[in-house]
Amino acid sequence: MYARIPEIGIRKAFGASKTDIVFQFMFEMVVIAFIVSIFAVCSSYLCCKLAEEYLARNLFLSFKVQVSNAQLILPLLVGVTEAVTCSFIPSLYAASIKVTDSLKFE
Repeated sequence: MYARIPEIGIRKAFGASKTDIVFQFMFEMVVIAFIVSIFAVCSSYLCCKLAEEYLARNLFLSFKVQVSNAQLILPLLVGVTEAVTCSFIPSLYAASIKVTDSLKFE
């Protein structure tokens, strides 16, 4: 957040409101969290499939990985909710910085 303080000052100098800045940071966090959550779900599924093959081949255990829609959607919702929760206070802090302070920030 500190690296983007000059950017916030420039946006405020051009007339951006606190709501605009908070919305920008929240939107960015939601998009990043959604992409990361999709990657996490895909990699988890891949690990389960690899474990299934390993156990079937080496330990002669047989089980199937079954994935429901709820098991796919729940991690996405948790990831996005966590991102919104954890980025709300820093985005409020960033939006409350004065234009003069942010432009001379180094």
